[in-house]
Amino acid sequence: ELLARLPARRRAIGAAAAIGLAIADLAVVPLVWYRAPVLPAGYSLLARSPRGPLAEFPFYGERIAFPLHAQYMLFSTAHWMPMVNGYSDVIPNDFRSAAAVLDSFPSDDAFAVLARRRVRYVAVHWDMYAGRQEAVRAGLERYRANLRVLASDARMTLYEVVAYP
Repeated sequence: ELLARLPARRRAIGAAAAIGLAIADLAVVPLVWYRAPVLPAGYSLLARSPRGPLAEFPFYGERIAFPLHAQYMLFSTAHWMPMVNGYSDVIPNDFRSAAAVLDSFPSDDAFAVLARRRVRYVAVHWDMYAGRQEAVRAGLERYRANLRVLASDARMTLYEVVAYP
């Protein structure tokens, strides 16, 4: 209505000014830029590996922690493998039931869930275990014959599942 009242020559200027004011009204200044996380080195090897489902650990098994799986989704842009982990506002029942079991990794029950999903790769993020690293490392000793180390550093170990217990 207001633009229609302006002379034809000034309508474009009036429209540009209205758009500029609308953007200025919503702008948050200064803009805060976050640095993307540095990806673990094992992901570059995974990107060149044969396709296969990936499960990343720790696996957050409680509903309140489900959004933490989103970081694995961000990391997936480095390898594009199908994943057991994932997060959205729609949470399927099979994810809910599997999450509670996968939270116990490494365990026979967790490996049974991985077998049903035909998981080929397992990534263990040591830096995300908050003081439980040694317990998880000790638990993995039992499954040493089932897992082949593909890459490892202080942050993450990438395994290929060679057999299920």
